[in-house]
Amino acid sequence: MSIRSNRVQVLVVLSLVSVAAIYYYWVSFSGGSKTGVTEGLKAEDFTVVGLGGESFQLSKHLGRVVVLEFMTTWCGYCEMQIGELRAFQERVEGVTIVTIEVDARLGDEAFEAWADEKGFGWLVAHSPEAGRTYKVTGVPTVIVVDKEGTIRYRGPYTQSNKLEILVLQYM
Repeated sequence: MSIRSNRVQVLVVLSLVSVAAIYYYWVSFSGGSKTGVTEGLKAEDFTVVGLGGESFQLSKHLGRVVVLEFMTTWCGYCEMQIGELRAFQERVEGVTIVTIEVDARLGDEAFEAWADEKGFGWLVAHSPEAGRTYKVTGVPTVIVVDKEGTIRYRGPYTQSNKLEILVLQYM
């Protein structure tokens, strides 16, 4: 091979690397206009109405870390997640917690009776629509949204100590 063809190959490779770097930068840091339901994206906005008629709209909580729990009343791990959220709430202040029951088969009266029995210390709502918006396919699904509205964590059952470590990074 000649020196000239080696230089051309090097230039082609450098050009491809440069284009890839520019694309990565554009996708990752392009003003945060991309929304979605996965880590690294701006959280898709939604509104739910909790017990007693209290409304929660995610976009109105910018400036606060928000922990979302998507769950069902019949799920054993969801019940355990509620306990983890209680322990988390006792140790970490300044975080908004919202539990969203996503079972479309559950009637409003049954949901209200269940929620009253549990005695939540945070907003709890029944919204299969929010579950569909966030593409919840397994419960519980825990999502941490930072102060700027970006999803920083999405996972299954999450122990309170792990949740505390995750959240404190974004406070």
